[in-house]
Amino acid sequence: MKNYRRNNYIGKMKKGFKQKLSLLMIACLLFTGYRGLTISGRADSSHTEQNNEIEVSGTQVKVQLLGADLRRAATEAILKGEKVGKSNLRSYSKDQELATEFEEYFDGEKEIYNIPLNSIAENLEESLNAEEAGLQIYVERDAKNLDRLVRKESKESLLLYSKESAVAGLLPKKEEATTVSLTEEEKASDSNLERNTELTGSELITFVYENKSTERMTFQLSVDGNKYPKVTVASKTSLFKQFLSDAKKAQAEAKSAKATEAKAESTEAQTVEASKVEESSTEAKQEVVESKANEATKATEESKASEEARKDDSEVAIVSTAAEAVAESTEAKAEVKVEASEEATEAKVEATEAEVKETAAKAETAQPEKATEAQKAVVEDSSLLKDITEHSEEILPELQSIRFTQYSLNELGRKSQNVEIEGFGNVQVFYDEAAFDGDVVLEAKRLFKPEEEAEGEKLSEEQVKILKEHSIYDDAASLDIRFVDKKDSATEVEPKSPVSVRISIDKKALPEDASSDTIAIHHLVENNETKEIEKVDTVVQSNNSKNLILTDDITNTDEVEKSTSTLKTEDDTKDETITKEFTVDSFSLYQITWKAKAPCALCDATTYIRFHYVDKNFNEIGPTKRVNITADGAKWHYDHNSTFLAPPSTNPYAPKSEWQKSYYKNEKQRYYIDHAELGDDIYYDSTTKTGKALKQFDGYEFLEVYPYNPKRDNMETHVHGTQEDYFTINWSYGPGNTDFRKGIKRIDNTGYTLPIVLDGTNTDRYTWFTKDRGEEAIRLCETNDFYFVYDTTNKKADQREEEPRNEKYIKDNLDGTYDLTLTGQVRNKKEKLDIIFLLDSTKGMNSSFGKGGSKKEVTKKSLVDLVNKLSKNPSYDFQYALVGFGGERTEKYDGQIVYAGDEPNVITKLSEDKAKMTITDTAWNDTTHIYGFTSSAEKFKNNLRDLPESSSENTGANYTAAIEGLRYLLKGETDSLITSRITNVSGNVSNNGRRSDAKKIVVMISGTDPTYGYVREDGEYDDTFITDDVTIRPSRSSGVQFHTNFKAGYSYGNGQYFSRVGLNQARGILSTLDGYAAFYSVGIGNTENWKHLKELTQAHGYDQSSKWKKFGTKFIRAKSVLAEGADSEVFNGQNPDDLLSSFSELERRIAPKVTDFTITDTLSENVTLVKNTELKAEVYKMMDNGVEVEKGPLDKDQMKDLGLNGFNLTKPDPSLEDGGVIQLKTIPSDFSLPAGYEIRLTATIKPSAKAYKKLKENQANDKGDWRTDLQDIYSKEKITLPSDFSDTAMYGTSAGKPGLYTNKEAKFTYKWNGKDKERPYPKPIIKPNPTEYLRINKFFIGFENGKLYDKSSATWTELGKKVLKDVYFDIYRTNSLSDKPEKLLTIQLGDDEWINGSFKEDRVYDKDGYEIRVNKVDEKESRTTIQITINNMPMNTYYKIEERIEHSGALYLERDNDTFGYKFKEIHTDTTKTQDFNRITRGQSYEFRNEYVKEKTPKKKVIVKKEVLQFGAPLLVTDNREFDFYLALKERNKDELTEARWKDVLQGFDGDLRKRVSITTIPNIFSDDPNPKPPVIKVLHFKLRHGEKIEIPLEKELFYNVIEKKENDYDSAIITVIKSGWKTGEITRKPFESNGLQYTCTGYLIEEWEETLFQNPKKLPIPTGIVRDITPYLFGIFGFVAMAGAYLTINKKRREA
Repeated sequence: MKNYRRNNYIGKMKKGFKQKLSLLMIACLLFTGYRGLTISGRADSSHTEQNNEIEVSGTQVKVQLLGADLRRAATEAILKGEKVGKSNLRSYSKDQELATEFEEYFDGEKEIYNIPLNSIAENLEESLNAEEAGLQIYVERDAKNLDRLVRKESKESLLLYSKESAVAGLLPKKEEATTVSLTEEEKASDSNLERNTELTGSELITFVYENKSTERMTFQLSVDGNKYPKVTVASKTSLFKQFLSDAKKAQAEAKSAKATEAKAESTEAQTVEASKVEESSTEAKQEVVESKANEATKATEESKASEEARKDDSEVAIVSTAAEAVAESTEAKAEVKVEASEEATEAKVEATEAEVKETAAKAETAQPEKATEAQKAVVEDSSLLKDITEHSEEILPELQSIRFTQYSLNELGRKSQNVEIEGFGNVQVFYDEAAFDGDVVLEAKRLFKPEEEAEGEKLSEEQVKILKEHSIYDDAASLDIRFVDKKDSATEVEPKSPVSVRISIDKKALPEDASSDTIAIHHLVENNETKEIEKVDTVVQSNNSKNLILTDDITNTDEVEKSTSTLKTEDDTKDETITKEFTVDSFSLYQITWKAKAPCALCDATTYIRFHYVDKNFNEIGPTKRVNITADGAKWHYDHNSTFLAPPSTNPYAPKSEWQKSYYKNEKQRYYIDHAELGDDIYYDSTTKTGKALKQFDGYEFLEVYPYNPKRDNMETHVHGTQEDYFTINWSYGPGNTDFRKGIKRIDNTGYTLPIVLDGTNTDRYTWFTKDRGEEAIRLCETNDFYFVYDTTNKKADQREEEPRNEKYIKDNLDGTYDLTLTGQVRNKKEKLDIIFLLDSTKGMNSSFGKGGSKKEVTKKSLVDLVNKLSKNPSYDFQYALVGFGGERTEKYDGQIVYAGDEPNVITKLSEDKAKMTITDTAWNDTTHIYGFTSSAEKFKNNLRDLPESSSENTGANYTAAIEGLRYLLKGETDSLITSRITNVSGNVSNNGRRSDAKKIVVMISGTDPTYGYVREDGEYDDTFITDDVTIRPSRSSGVQFHTNFKAGYSYGNGQYFSRVGLNQARGILSTLDGYAAFYSVGIGNTENWKHLKELTQAHGYDQSSKWKKFGTKFIRAKSVLAEGADSEVFNGQNPDDLLSSFSELERRIAPKVTDFTITDTLSENVTLVKNTELKAEVYKMMDNGVEVEKGPLDKDQMKDLGLNGFNLTKPDPSLEDGGVIQLKTIPSDFSLPAGYEIRLTATIKPSAKAYKKLKENQANDKGDWRTDLQDIYSKEKITLPSDFSDTAMYGTSAGKPGLYTNKEAKFTYKWNGKDKERPYPKPIIKPNPTEYLRINKFFIGFENGKLYDKSSATWTELGKKVLKDVYFDIYRTNSLSDKPEKLLTIQLGDDEWINGSFKEDRVYDKDGYEIRVNKVDEKESRTTIQITINNMPMNTYYKIEERIEHSGALYLERDNDTFGYKFKEIHTDTTKTQDFNRITRGQSYEFRNEYVKEKTPKKKVIVKKEVLQFGAPLLVTDNREFDFYLALKERNKDELTEARWKDVLQGFDGDLRKRVSITTIPNIFSDDPNPKPPVIKVLHFKLRHGEKIEIPLEKELFYNVIEKKENDYDSAIITVIKSGWKTGEITRKPFESNGLQYTCTGYLIEEWEETLFQNPKKLPIPTGIVRDITPYLFGIFGFVAMAGAYLTINKKRREA
């Protein structure tokens, strides 16, 4: 007890602590306004009512859905085809009928599919995972209980448990219901919509609300903002307690009923259990109170919303929104009302002890009351009950509490109105809010036949006529249904979008033999304006008329045995109403029919029709479909007359004119078929191009459908009468004279209609069954086969061909010349290429392939080499993707093989029993793997290495699987792929790495023809398989034909024979793809194995029989399916060598290079190349825009790095006055310019004389092409114009402007992908201004006649040339006096181009593009005159000419040794014409007079100074030592001086200098020859002491060399030249030796220096006797002192330490 108390104390402490903590948390929550946890079903959604969202707040769950998304998800679930199997769960409820109904609903027989929440909206399911609430949604297709459906909302919660659970032992085992599987025929719905692709709206949607917690949960469903009644699900704890309580009560009552002697014991047990029940009921009450408290806070807000909704709805008459109105008006009390039955039950559980005793007392009297259904279900196993009670906590997790509601899909989220039609039934219409603009009211009434005596409105004559024409007048009831404006009932309103109609018919209003299966509903569609009946649509077909059974039927097989069994459901007898639903978009008269049948013996007749789907060559593009037709579906009529006309019995084929009156022999003869009547089931209608048999094939467009009668039509057999066509049905059944004429008008369940009446016939309508009046037997139609012809439609290829780019633009140099630039570049940046490899991964690729290994090994190695080469190409940015494709399927058969004929190689077939064939396959698994795009070559090679292969042995490939992989990589579509077989770099299936701006190249590699295709939809198909059965004769093929059920995505074909369907299926899908630039195919191995590979991409003809080869290309109608403009080729890889060649060519085709790069410009007669200018070729690295450069031109080394060694440049012949050709070629010629680089060729041109002539004659009328100046190029490219190009006068003078073309033609030629290509250049223009001349009249004054110019020879003298060479004229120009002037031209009078030669005639030469004319020279009276004219100078421009003398102080000598010369003095000129700018409007002359004076030739001074150095500085004391110096002289031409010249030199010295110098000789020390000539040279000798200098005057033209002889006590001299007081540099030369003497010299100089300094370091004697510099000793002393100081410092520190 102590321990117990201590534990209690701890428990109380914990409890108190928890309570305090809870109170604290609650207070925090209240103050913060917390309302509960909200988890959105979609991360990006907002809490609005127009979204898919699940909001969980405590025990409240709000489910908000969009109707469109719910319908889409339902369609996807149905198309996915994964039916919900039989449930393994049992249910318990106080309402036993409800529990049984729930279990029967999930019995596995109904066509029910689960709708995942995440298929409605992303992350919707995750919003419930973290909670204890769940939601399951199911859709039932073709619901059979619509007759009973209005809305089923379970009034009780259900407790679910497994059949294997221990709880199940408390209930008796239920007998498994015997179910009957419905046939496809019986599963057809009553919808008028397409069965297996669209919803009818009558699908049953079931919402199962799950409560996994220990508290009650309330769910609120809202669809498109329309709220539905709240559903509260009890906790599984309370339900389980209730379940146990009922079980215990049942056991107690059972025991009381057995024997009266057990009263006391029974009473005691009942009392004990009652106390437990009381505890349970107390807890249940507490849960109710808490639930009400939680909902109270929201009641006010919700009631306001419901009040507004009631106000809106109250204005709509006869609107059936009762359920919604009740829900909205009582939302605040919803939990209490919805749970009414449960609370009542819980109240019962709260029975007092007195009530228990009363129950026991009743048991004592042996008069027990009748037990409830739940109590009856409990067994009398007290030990099991006790065990479950004791271990209830362990069992609770296995249980689940649910409630479910059911709605028709039509009504979810939609408004509705209904009208009760007295004595007949009810009409209800569901519609979206947007279907009508304003308020409308539904009206419905019954219309009666004119002959009927019933009161009410009658059918009109027109309506009666139409109904009779369509045989739907008898056995029918007519309803007029329409919407009218609420404010004006006379105004009929049609819906803007489809609406759903539900008609519930009281069975009492129908004949006894009418049933749900016989009911059909027809709509008499009216014209909106005229209200006339346009057509009759069958909106609901009777189940008995649905006989369309589609099976695959490739060859002519026997008829399939017809199953006529019909499932009869209990609903037809026990339900009081028949309910039909359909969808329409307009209203008028609706006819409900319940036609009677013909006698069964007549209806047993069967036939079939087959639909072949072919291309224009009549090659199959899809499996052939078979439709079994029964006479039951014919338009039967009963003849009430007793007699009729019929052929005589002796001649059944007698013409009608011989027919005789006859009598019916039996009842069958009273039934006949009206041939003119149309059927209800339309397989094809040409007016609307619709029908059940019309199929859609990826990439194919339907053309026409043609019948085939084997007795009259050519189809591989000649029966038509023509031998020229192998098929004739495309033109023999239609009018006109075209190849593919108009085809069949209509095919339905009663027959078909031709577009014309054939010769020899009198009708265009043929029925499957023919039976005239009085006939007892039925005759069958001869035509059973119909060919639906299709053709492909091509998409557009990616033709973004980035061809090389070239520009041509001109720059006006504003000096009469122009720079003409031609450019060429491959592309401005790397081109993006995404390469997709489709690789055969069948096991057949493992076969041997030469010495290199297997086909797979050799192919993969070739692929690796290809990728390595591509990745090194600098012009492309590559990505690589890989698709593996194979073929997998296995068959197992257990049946008899029979033969179809005696011919060899005829395909055999299996027994008709499809159950004997089993197909094992995985949908869409022939795409073995897909690796998304990667830019890493290494990653691609790893993917290639890891690519899995198909598991099947000896099978070929499925081309469709390859193209499906391609479709994913191009478009991202994964519908026909296994997503787990996709590996992307991103890790996300939706991101395969493709680049929208990259060109796509496809390379498909296969070793086989297609041997498989895919089954695109579930169904029964004929196919073949391969067997090694030895019982089959060797002469026959091993292909065995069978028929069985296939799933969508299964492989179709036998894996070894070529599959025409497989090929055309791949072709069709390929035709839907675009966005790729090229599709290349490579066949591997024996060409016979892949001979049809080319047909995947190329046009081809009919090839099913060799007999038609004689027609050649006449019938090639299957065109190429490639995108228009795509490059394509099929490469032959039949052996390793051919494969290597193919891959080399592939590399060139995938990544072509530009080679043989040539720029050629043929200049026009309007321009000429400026003489003495060179063509300029440069390479630039460009920016991404392709216009601007990154930096300056590449140097030679950078060009060589690109593989470019230089250029071959060609320019015009200099003798040409205009025109000529300029050209650039690369070295080497096969150089490939990488992307992002540009080659430029620039030439400087000027207008020709012809251009100026045209200008004067106003013939400058050419217009410059666009993009011929830089400003226009920048503008067209939308690039900001750099400031460098802002001058329009220079950079904007050509594009769109008038002038004269610069070229005849200019072109950029190159080789691209091995082909010669050419791109023209645009034509720029020049526009020279009107011109005049500038003339310079030049006068030279001061020269004697003949000094400058020799008249006799008409040539300039040497003196004249010297003078002219120093004279320059600078010509300046400006367009405006406010502009900064520019130097236009400089003319040197002594230009070598014209100064030499005779001047008897004017001299003309070109200078910087200007014509310079030098007139004859005139000389008189000491004045020499020349005239210089500059022609073609633009008028209306300001010019200024300045003269400058290059060497104004020069003395011009006639001869070098002249003692007198001529010196420039000054220029005399008119300053207004030379110093100011003058605007010329006509020829302008300028005059310059240069005056020269005669002067004596000046001397230059050679000054030599001597210094002695000591300790690196000049000696401070006097040193009287004399040093010997010598001065060697030479003429300007380096010749030695003659004696006379030496004499002239000495004469130029004054007296003092002559005393200091003398002439002597020294050895010729300057010659390298050991025996120099001459051996000695003549020199001037002089001596200098320390500090002395000497000045020697010399003629300026003489070279001089100062030489010093070295003395023993001195080092060699250091020689320095000085100018302006500064040493300008040391010119010391290596000493020369001769005869034991050393000499130091300056070398020969001609410059005049201020001073030449010779410095000799003096040698000092050292006490040691060593003559040495004292610097080392000084360093030694300083080092010793430093070491000593360091030593003393260290010792001091040691002592201190």
